[in-house]
Amino acid sequence: MSLKLSLGQKALILVVVPLAFELGFVIELQSLLHEVEAQNQREVHTRTVASHLSNLLRYMMSTSLNSAVTSFSRSMGSDSSLLVFDSQKSLRAVDSEIATIHTLVRGNAREEASLAHLQDLTLKMGKAWIDLKAALDKENNVESLKMLLYTRKLERDLLGSLDAFIDEQLTLEKSEVASEAINRKRVETALWIGIIFNIVVAVSLAVFFNRSTSRRLSILMDNTVRLAAGKPLNLPLTGDDEIAHLDRTFSTMVRALAQAARQDRAIVDKATDVICSIDEKGALTRVSPAAEKLWGYQPIDLIGRKYITLIAQSDQPLTLAAMQEIREGKRDKPVENRVICKDGGTMDMLWSAQWSEEDKTTFCVAHDITARKQAEKILREAEARVRLIVESVPVGLLIIDDKGSVEFVNPTASSLCGSSRSDLVGLHVAQLFGNKNAAKFLVDLMRETKDGAWELQLKAMPDKVLPVEVSLTKFQGVGGERYLLMLVDMTERNEIERMRQEFLSMVSHDLRSPLTSVQSFLDLLGSGLLGELNEKGGKKLAAADRNVAHLITMIRDLLDVERARSGKLLIFPEEIALVTLVERSLDAVRIQAEGMSIIVITDLVETNLTVDGDRLSQVLINLLTNAIKFSPPRSSIHVTSRILNNWIELRVTDQGRGIAPAHQKHIFDRFQQVKASDLGYKGGTGLGLAICKAIVEQHGGSIGVDSREGQGSSFWFRVPMHVVGNS
Repeated sequence: MSLKLSLGQKALILVVVPLAFELGFVIELQSLLHEVEAQNQREVHTRTVASHLSNLLRYMMSTSLNSAVTSFSRSMGSDSSLLVFDSQKSLRAVDSEIATIHTLVRGNAREEASLAHLQDLTLKMGKAWIDLKAALDKENNVESLKMLLYTRKLERDLLGSLDAFIDEQLTLEKSEVASEAINRKRVETALWIGIIFNIVVAVSLAVFFNRSTSRRLSILMDNTVRLAAGKPLNLPLTGDDEIAHLDRTFSTMVRALAQAARQDRAIVDKATDVICSIDEKGALTRVSPAAEKLWGYQPIDLIGRKYITLIAQSDQPLTLAAMQEIREGKRDKPVENRVICKDGGTMDMLWSAQWSEEDKTTFCVAHDITARKQAEKILREAEARVRLIVESVPVGLLIIDDKGSVEFVNPTASSLCGSSRSDLVGLHVAQLFGNKNAAKFLVDLMRETKDGAWELQLKAMPDKVLPVEVSLTKFQGVGGERYLLMLVDMTERNEIERMRQEFLSMVSHDLRSPLTSVQSFLDLLGSGLLGELNEKGGKKLAAADRNVAHLITMIRDLLDVERARSGKLLIFPEEIALVTLVERSLDAVRIQAEGMSIIVITDLVETNLTVDGDRLSQVLINLLTNAIKFSPPRSSIHVTSRILNNWIELRVTDQGRGIAPAHQKHIFDRFQQVKASDLGYKGGTGLGLAICKAIVEQHGGSIGVDSREGQGSSFWFRVPMHVVGNS
């Protein structure tokens, strides 16, 4: 079973395991040393006790000998004072030794018992010596001899006990010496075993871990060699240590490199540009497959060929010089040239090149710019056309910046201003109109041209004032926001407007008044006051009356359209009931409807309005008239209404032929009819719906139609229920 250990953990084991064993070994060795020390102490104790026992024995034997000599001296008639002195001294020495021995054997029950026996015999010996002295002093020889014999017996017992005690101590000493030798041998043995075992463990761990680490490192090194040789890698290393992580990282890197290499090959193989490398002698060493698609050459056919032979001869000097500058590091811009294809044609190419000093190779990407060159040519031609249009357009064009300074002037604008382009460029636009407050003029210009054109007087020339219409358009230029200022000469338009006004004035006064008089005269003829007319005269009179009425209606419509166009169509709101407004309109067309057997059906809400009743009645009359004209006989027309919040909607629905979708969006324009023949066949000027639209919009409302061709039409208009008048 493999251990998933990191290198740090393995190193820790190499240190901790021998260290733990050495710690245990030191503890065990310390225990043995303590035991040896205890044995040494016991040996010293035994020797000390034996020494003091020997002293005790010596004192006892000396005292015994002294007593024997004294007894013999008395028997020979000598003095006994010497005995008394020596016995007391010996007894004191014996007591001292016994006290010392008692101190040494304290705590040892067996030795304390032996010492107690010796001490008892010693006390008895002391008493016996005293009794012997007393007998000698009394010169009682029998008693002295008896005490002497008793003393000798006690001496023998005492000496026997001392000998036994001493022998015991000597035996213990010999035993301790033997034990000490054994323990020393154990210490030496343990020391050698510990040293050998520690060496074995350390070496084994080092060999085990080193073998594992070395083997894994060798596999990792072999993988690097395999990567360089392009061979497959070894099986991934198991474990969770740093080498395994490094091997997995290395494998991931190899996979990433392989994927990148595949992507690079795919990019090179699928690239639409020709990717190639050129050695220092100018020979192609590698060419991507795009060469076949662009140039018609197989890549294998170009390997080893001089690249310059592919370049058009006129472009070769410039290409060689540019490539040399790239090799010398003096140029980093691409090189443009023409490549001769296999079929003999040429392609415009853009060469991006990079010289590698280490590889002694130029790496190139050749991009097809033929389409760009054609586009540039087209752009130049378009630019020339635009320039021609801008310079020849009959509208003055100026480009100004966001500060109002003139940056560009076309010839028409230069002509209108009466100055050259160089004189106008740099001026503020306010100077062209004689305005001294440049900032305010620029603000006013942007405000007034926001929703349309602004009529101004061009005063660029000191002796001439030119009426112009100014419009402004903002656009994003290369340097930021710019404005296109368009100047339209209003001189001719103003003249046309003057002529139109004169025509309308003539129509209003020179035509409408005489026609009104003619209509009155015709009415007078029809009344019979000037005599009765025959049937033929009556028909002629009716036709003349219709034509005069048509002319008067046309003139009125023209004037209303003109008022609406010029903003002079006034409304005068009044409070009126919706039913009254509709009935007033129906009265005006009732005869026309009855003549075609058409029924008008109303469905109205009861409400009051504040509107210009005459104008809205004109709208309804116009819508009803159209519905009657384009409805089949004996059909019906519906007039309905509904309230939408604060708005009123009126709708006129007929059963006529309907209106095609293509005509619906133009039907409210001036002079428009559904069919061209309607203008003469049905009668009308084509201005009625345009007037309706103008009146409704003047009320702030809207007008429209819902229709399907062949299924009738539904004209509607919506206005606020309460309108404020204008002036």
